[in-house]
Amino acid sequence: MSYPVVVPIGLTAFDLLSVLGDSSEMVSIDWFNPVTSLFERAIYESDNPAGSNFFIKRGEGYLVHSKVQKVVTFTGVADCPTINVFVGFNLIGVPCPPSGFGAYDLLKSLGNEFEVLSVQRYEKSSDTFEIVTFNGQEPMGVDFNVVNGEAYIAEMAVAKSTVKVPGQGQIFPPSITGISPGRAVPGSTVLIIGEGFDVDTVDNLVVFNGV
Repeated sequence: MSYPVVVPIGLTAFDLLSVLGDSSEMVSIDWFNPVTSLFERAIYESDNPAGSNFFIKRGEGYLVHSKVQKVVTFTGVADCPTINVFVGFNLIGVPCPPSGFGAYDLLKSLGNEFEVLSVQRYEKSSDTFEIVTFNGQEPMGVDFNVVNGEAYIAEMAVAKSTVKVPGQGQIFPPSITGISPGRAVPGSTVLIIGEGFDVDTVDNLVVFNGV
């Protein structure tokens, strides 16, 4: 998983482990430290969080070992920071993937065929990894959907800082998935639900029947 909204200041692995569930539900959270090339683990011991209490950051990915299947809701604002990648193995989150953004798009956002080797996603239903790589200048493999809140493995040939996703020149229209209420009188507040909106509300333009 990756943290899907702005991370509260000072949030640690122990905090996140407790939010995800107690010791009857959760086992551990692993973070890959790119400096040491080792995993660090926060785990339940005697019903209390123990192990490595690393800080949770936007744009990083984490391996979560759960005893149960559950849905956890995170409240907050989704910001769109850039991400950093290092040579070799990276476990990343994609903070603001637009609607229709897929693995091919992520591969191109991370770099060209000389910079990025592959992007992978763990597919829970089949217990396999889906992978995309470059075939020359064009991506090949399973073009899975990239979702905020999931984590992905990016294998890099070079280190890159402040990578913007989507990359320069990649444009995706916003997607509306719901409107509430479906009918209203002038002056009412209408909630528009979807993806791909601009983080700055003044840059979003909404038109009702041309008005």
